Amino acid sequence: ATLLTGLLPPRHGLRLNQPPAPLPAAADRRFFTLAEVMKEQGYATGAFVSASVLRRDATGLGAGFDVYDEVPAAAPGAPHDTERAGRGAETVEKALAFTLEAAGPAFVWVHLFDPHAPYDAPAGWSAGPDHAADGVGYDAEVAYTDHCIGLLLKGLAAQGRGDAIVAVVADHGEGLGEHGEATHGYLLHEATLHVPLIFATPGLPPARRAEPVSSVDVFPTLLALAGRPVPPQVNGRPLFETSRRAGSAAARPLYAESLYAWHACRWAQAFALRRGDEKLVSTGAKIMAFDLVNDPAESHPREPDAAQRTAVTQLLMVARESPLGDLTEASDTEPVGSYWSMGAGGQSTVLPDEENAKLASPYDRMDVLRELDAARAALGAGDAAAALRMFEGVVAKDGANIQAEFWRARCLEALRRSSDAAIAYTRAFELGFRSPKCVALALKCWLLAYVEQGEKTAREDALSFLAVARGKQSPDDAATYMFEALLHLQAGHVDPSKARAALDRADRAPGADAQRARLDQARRLLESTPK
Repeated sequence: ATLLTGLLPPRHGLRLNQPPAPLPAAADRRFFTLAEVMKEQGYATGAFVSASVLRRDATGLGAGFDVYDEVPAAAPGAPHDTERAGRGAETVEKALAFTLEAAGPAFVWVHLFDPHAPYDAPAGWSAGPDHAADGVGYDAEVAYTDHCIGLLLKGLAAQGRGDAIVAVVADHGEGLGEHGEATHGYLLHEATLHVPLIFATPGLPPARRAEPVSSVDVFPTLLALAGRPVPPQVNGRPLFETSRRAGSAAARPLYAESLYAWHACRWAQAFALRRGDEKLVSTGAKIMAFDLVNDPAESHPREPDAAQRTAVTQLLMVARESPLGDLTEASDTEPVGSYWSMGAGGQSTVLPDEENAKLASPYDRMDVLRELDAARAALGAGDAAAALRMFEGVVAKDGANIQAEFWRARCLEALRRSSDAAIAYTRAFELGFRSPKCVALALKCWLLAYVEQGEKTAREDALSFLAVARGKQSPDDAATYMFEALLHLQAGHVDPSKARAALDRADRAPGADAQRARLDQARRLLESTPK
């Protein structure tokens, strides 16, 4: 989102995967996307993404693109996002087909997801299943992605577009075990913040620059290189300005954040400020200063001095800035520990300092994260019993961990302990997973407990929880209404009028199309029920 808006996360508002709300429509925000600017300038605009995390409906990032070629959503409960079957090479092929058809200038976003956990490069590049979680497997995927970029550049040249302005950039790196973080999302170390950024175009002399820059600079730099005006909205700046004062970039403050630990595990939210070779990190009560010259591995954090604490106060003021658009939050994603975010209420909210200070720092919880990763791996391998034991171990030591409680419920559901699973889902809801998905899963499990296991109170427990969820303003979706209808059609508790009302609401609720077959089945059951 920052690459495509030139704005810091507080300003564009898309601070998590999945975001609590997509980017607002153009009429409801006070900024333009890069695609919108290029389209206005007469460019054909195309986006070709390689993973379901960037679905248009969830993110709103399709704004301004004539073509937005995406990947279908992953199945519910899947441990990872869906990737293209043909991987990066297929994405490049689709992008080149678009540029071939475009009659004039084109702006193209080619999103390559391959260097991403699990590290399983395609045949011919793969390091094998034994390296799906280590640096060897990661390097193999990076090499494959480099190959795909080569295919793109050669294809553009063959089309007569060899004079293209090209930017190659990553949105994050991988921890690969540094500081205890296997992948990314929880910590703000350079292992995940320091990413490749390469610009190339005829007339731009070869050079390597060492001063810190930011992903907010990509938007204005591309426009400047294309000779196009840069909107005043942007937080970044063109990186090749001839008027830039010498030495000014070294002390330029750069912003980073991660709200993910809070939403997945109820650990402290983290914010960072980079000023030249000095870096400040604020994560709850834990505030650290790093000297990246003398401590490039960030192994020896120092206590911040008074001036640095003042800078942290200013950093948190930036974090609390309001978005330049009207975001209406709606949460329906699962709390997983890979690339997705989870659906806790108030996702874009920065906690008050005193509240954040009461929470454990994610920098002190990497041992728990390793246990969560191991438990998810066991569940993904089909060993729900072993995974349950591991998730319960995490819950015992980290009782407010939403992610652990939600996935404990998943294990119980897989083991057909339906009533226990329903109770675990309600616990995840109480901890903050205020999502129709969580509510629907609890209703489903109580319905199974009533129908398949004869638990007489399960139906009443389900309806009671549904009333509580609605009392806490949890939004309903089609699945919620569908299970409500089925609960009113059980033997001994048949209430056709309430079931019909719930199904009518389901037809108009979010997710109705995805639930269409099951809703039709429920309606047939209703019509066959004696009046």
